[in-house]
Amino acid sequence: VEALRSANVDVLRVALTGHRGKEGEINTVTRGVWLDDMADAYDMVSDRAESLDIPKHFIGYSLGGLLQVDLMQEEPSMRYDRMVLFAPALSLCGKAYVLKALTAFMPRTWKIPSLNPVPGHLINNGLPVAAYHAIFESHASVQRRGVRETAGDIPTKVFIHPRDELVSASGLKE
Repeated sequence: VEALRSANVDVLRVALTGHRGKEGEINTVTRGVWLDDMADAYDMVSDRAESLDIPKHFIGYSLGGLLQVDLMQEEPSMRYDRMVLFAPALSLCGKAYVLKALTAFMPRTWKIPSLNPVPGHLINNGLPVAAYHAIFESHASVQRRGVRETAGDIPTKVFIHPRDELVSASGLKE
């Protein structure tokens, strides 16, 4: 965000419920709550783009990319002119499916510690099972409908490390 703003790009940074630093907020998230967050952000971006007569671009990382595609499937009128997605959680690795199976039997408030090795990168040092359920519900919804049918006509650049921990690079390429 800072790099884009320093280049005089008008930027709206979306902070999803549970990722805003409010204690306990993450324990109550659902797919619907996060889609509402994304829809609210889209409305703000659309109003701003219209008032300035500029195009709408979306940049999403992991969960953000997944939620945006999910939202566009739910609300086909919500479209961007271009997108850039960094490791979008549209195609998951086997490890994620093991986690999905395990969380099916856990209480929604149990917290799973993060394995992210980057210090200072996390708002939460782990996520409750409720958040994983929301992620997996969004992923399942996107998979049912297919990404190409939703965002296939939007010029999109995707970046991913070939050995990403949870997102399948080969699945995204496919």
